[in-house]
Amino acid sequence: MATSAIELHESRGASDSAGKVTASRRFAIWDDAAELTTPAQVRATFGTTAGSTVIPQVGDLFPEETDIYCISYSIKRQPQSRGVWEVDFSYENTEVGPLQPAQSGYVQFSFDWAAEFRDVWRTSPGLEFPEEGDATPTSYCFGTSIDVAGEPMSVLRYFTTLELTETVLMNTLDARINLIMLARGTRNSVVFRNGAVGSVLYKGAKASRIGIDKVQITHSFAQDNWYHLVQYPAVGSDGRVFLDGALPTQHAASVFWKQPFPTQADFNQLSENF
Repeated sequence: MATSAIELHESRGASDSAGKVTASRRFAIWDDAAELTTPAQVRATFGTTAGSTVIPQVGDLFPEETDIYCISYSIKRQPQSRGVWEVDFSYENTEVGPLQPAQSGYVQFSFDWAAEFRDVWRTSPGLEFPEEGDATPTSYCFGTSIDVAGEPMSVLRYFTTLELTETVLMNTLDARINLIMLARGTRNSVVFRNGAVGSVLYKGAKASRIGIDKVQITHSFAQDNWYHLVQYPAVGSDGRVFLDGALPTQHAASVFWKQPFPTQADFNQLSENF
């Protein structure tokens, strides 16, 4: 196939609106030896050189620019011509990644760094956590007592919520659903998104169809430096907290850790896109 192409330089244009720069280029593309009859044949020429004309593709820079990239194109056949096609390339001052949101394998993310008040009996300095948050019935908290005669105090706890949204093919959904259901309510068995082992909780996912054969799945995770552990004081048969010291400085005598989410899983197995 002997492809020919010329750029219609008069079509070049650019505009700047509140810092958003857009630009455009138009090309005429044809093949004298074997007529181009479909847009797919025209797309196959993108990124190639026809004679002395370099045909752009999505992701290429606008000539003599440093941050204006090709983001899309449109193809149409010139009427009453022998296989001549016009291609308009649109540019914008944003770097284009290898995948677009509607393409399978695309992943988007969001983080939420938050602080919440939680009731505790012990805090730092001196607070000790069981390895990877795997508490046993004798996992003692140590730390500094801050309760008042067995009544806990509220302190700020710091959490990070992470959402990963991926675009996947519909025919893979059933297998993914099975992995999601098995992993819900578990903590990470390996480091995940810089979260230490045992500190990230998988909350589950939600899915929605975005095309005939495409689905978007949003996975939710919560990271906690305290490994999602809960404190509880030792109590007597009457339900009262065992206390140490004398009034007015009495504190809970013994405080232990409880792990509400004892099971771990490798979250990297949830998707090949992670």
